[in-house]
Amino acid sequence: MKQGIDILQIPDCILPELITQDETPASIHFYENPTGVSRSKVALTTFLFSFVTSGEKQITHISKQAKVSQQEFLLLKPSHCLMTEKIASNQGYQSILFFFKPEVFINLDIAKSNSSEAKHPEEDFLVLPVDDYLTHFLHSLQLLKTSGISLSGDIAYAKFLELLNYLVRKQGNHIGQFLLGSVHSTVEDRVRLITEQNLERKLSIEELAFLSHLSVSTFKRKFKELYRETPSKWFLKHRLLHAKRQMTFMGKSPSEVYWEAGFETHSSFSQAFKKQFGYLPSQSKAH
Repeated sequence: MKQGIDILQIPDCILPELITQDETPASIHFYENPTGVSRSKVALTTFLFSFVTSGEKQITHISKQAKVSQQEFLLLKPSHCLMTEKIASNQGYQSILFFFKPEVFINLDIAKSNSSEAKHPEEDFLVLPVDDYLTHFLHSLQLLKTSGISLSGDIAYAKFLELLNYLVRKQGNHIGQFLLGSVHSTVEDRVRLITEQNLERKLSIEELAFLSHLSVSTFKRKFKELYRETPSKWFLKHRLLHAKRQMTFMGKSPSEVYWEAGFETHSSFSQAFKKQFGYLPSQSKAH
């Protein structure tokens, strides 16, 4: 996942052959990045199992965020998200990726017990533990790779089925329900969710729009329809309110909260605070 690209279409940019191979139900890719990346916009077009084998991955989705190391793995559905890859010492960032299409699961017998359920959770992604079995499973993939055996076609599909069957039986219906679940249904739902869940995160309006699957102009328009203010004014006001509560009720100093409130300098925070409330941050306890 190289830097300098506005939106990364995954898996297209790392597995271009997958675009033209409609008959390929599942693909395995050993991904390496020696330098790591800062926060990147990712448009994921398939389901994905992501196992970190070196370094750490950070993911921000429409309603939650997580850090994943070698002790956990990710299961994601097609969606928009922000990803950061952090390197580990001299090994860089490495992961094993399983890309698969939704019909692969839907057509399996293990999906039938889930399809009759009344509700499917609308989760963005799952973070699950790597146990002893999965450690040995990943090792078997590494052995196949070092033996020169291609992890594509029938072998990739067989290993994918082994993984999926184990996880469904280990985790119960949770994984099946996740794979069958729908994404957030309406534009208004997505805008509300991304707004409420990201009040204290330092995400730009462009990133919020991306996570909502909207253009920046549409996001701003929908936001103003819902909140009667522009996103910039609304987030500024609520971050200042949060900073005020931190200082008034938790005894924090202005120097401790200005960065958390989204300001680069103490002076810019003080100016905005005084404009909003009529007094300086240092005077919060008196009010």
